[in-house]
Amino acid sequence: VGDTTGTRVVIYKGKDPVADYFIGGSSGAGAGLYGGGAAYMRENGHEEVYAIDGYLDGMVDRTFGDWRDRSFLRLSTSGVTGISFQGTPGFMLTKKDSTWRLGGGVVSTDSVNRYLSRLQGYNLDRFADDFHSTGSPDRSILFSGASSPMATVRAWRRADGSWVVNSSQNADGYFVMSDSAMDRDLWRAPAAFEK
Repeated sequence: VGDTTGTRVVIYKGKDPVADYFIGGSSGAGAGLYGGGAAYMRENGHEEVYAIDGYLDGMVDRTFGDWRDRSFLRLSTSGVTGISFQGTPGFMLTKKDSTWRLGGGVVSTDSVNRYLSRLQGYNLDRFADDFHSTGSPDRSILFSGASSPMATVRAWRRADGSWVVNSSQNADGYFVMSDSAMDRDLWRAPAAFEK
């Protein structure tokens, strides 16, 4: 567990470091993420190495992005009563009782439910750290419930055809999404909901 072979972990309380360790590899039969074997650890500036039951190096040997919040949408789909697609084409779906409507016509409840089920716990993992919003989004989707808005998704088209998307449920997270993922998971044309 050397300074160059271990993973250094520094724990802070505010701006002050309160612990500074090097974590080394694991060994022993059955070493793995869920137990078995031993991990080796030493405090920075000391020579003593301690064996700890379990597997630690895989939990600390991660990139900065691995620790970031990847959540995008968390919709309680049974509570959604309106979906407003703003962009081209713009339209609104509304739910009354158990029936979904587009304008004055009834649409396929199954197609709306399938669409919403994908968004119950939707995560993204490609961050758009270089993005700076310079204007209104090219598309937005407002999910509303009986008494208030539940979530808003905003999307900006990039020159390469991909999208930068943001959700009000993770307002600080801007993610890159391919055009095909946008069409598959988020944006729908009215015809996708027709019976």
